[in-house]
Amino acid sequence: MQNSVSMMKNSTSIMKKVLFVTLSLALASFAYGDDIADDKSSNSYYDYILGFSSWDSDMMKDRRFVEEGEKRWLEFGFKRCILHGDEIFREDLDLLCTKRERESYEFGKEYFRPIWYSEYEENGKKYFQTICFDNAAERFCQYALKKPLKLKGELIFSTDYSVDACDEAIHVSFKADDMSVATDLFNIGNVDFERDAQTYEMIKSQIPQWYLDGLAGEVGFEVELEVATRTDALNFWSLEYSVNLDYSACGGYGLLMTKNLKILRKIDEKMFDKDKYGDEGSNEFIPNFKVKLDTTDDFVNLRQSPNGKILAKIYKKDFDSSAVFNLTYGEYATPDNYYKNDLQANIQDMIGKPRGERPEELDPKKPRWIKVVYFPPNVTKAEQAIVGYIHNSQMKKTTGVIRSNDAK
Repeated sequence: MQNSVSMMKNSTSIMKKVLFVTLSLALASFAYGDDIADDKSSNSYYDYILGFSSWDSDMMKDRRFVEEGEKRWLEFGFKRCILHGDEIFREDLDLLCTKRERESYEFGKEYFRPIWYSEYEENGKKYFQTICFDNAAERFCQYALKKPLKLKGELIFSTDYSVDACDEAIHVSFKADDMSVATDLFNIGNVDFERDAQTYEMIKSQIPQWYLDGLAGEVGFEVELEVATRTDALNFWSLEYSVNLDYSACGGYGLLMTKNLKILRKIDEKMFDKDKYGDEGSNEFIPNFKVKLDTTDDFVNLRQSPNGKILAKIYKKDFDSSAVFNLTYGEYATPDNYYKNDLQANIQDMIGKPRGERPEELDPKKPRWIKVVYFPPNVTKAEQAIVGYIHNSQMKKTTGVIRSNDAK
């Protein structure tokens, strides 16, 4: 998202863009006659103009231009049967959609308004720029709520460290189940909660401790919620919106703003086995996740708490047949990474903990007790794993986990 904006801001002046649009229309008129450049009753004309990244205030006086822009981005978000990028006449698009898919579009049109442009000034003149994108690199648009919307559905807290680089290892998703449209047409990959103490404590009280500790797994709830309108920490334009529908390759299927969450019942909870922790180097975002132990002794102690009771002795001879995974910090893939490389803080942030000042990254060079999950030799089941602490002086230097001796 930010790359697209920086490209626009670092491009040539807006006057050159306007001149380019004018020249392009002239060339289009020469090539296609009046179909594009002169005939404003033609859909092709508006399709052509909407393809540009910016325009001047005169275009905003054209009512149909604004209407066509809103329609285009409503279809992008809620009429998913449209084959974006293919050369298909707009009047034939309904033939490609099922009844339920058309209902999805009507739902989107009733409740949401696309925020598809923003306003700015240059050299004392007002201009507008596209802030929704549908190209090879980025495919997303933000939508504002037009009227109150309550939803019932399934809220899933998920942690899976074996995901691909584009996916988010830790996230909350929502799937509506009480709408008149197909539920999979309103399946949001990330959810933002109200950041107040009451909501946070309510959610936290329902989440099992093993999940809060950072273990891989899923916890699902049947919930009721209301769609909210607000901005988020990474919103480049500082605009308030209700849902960001993102179909980019690494988009995570968007973000839903919520309020007044009610947890009706727990549907399921499941700890994932060893295979969901990935392996060293399996994910570029968590290269230090699998810990390599290093000691001059015959074993490393796994403790219940920092310097606390010994839970297990991990012997050198078992280093290769066992596995230790870092649950304290690293470059974890989360929707926001507000607390950067602090895993525990990011989990609390994900379930709605009120935010203070954004902290600095944890210093991996500082001597520290590291929370880990230990799979003994030949153990793969989550129920047999042990959560404890190991000092980083007994860990080999890797990306992000550095022994205190190595920091000198």
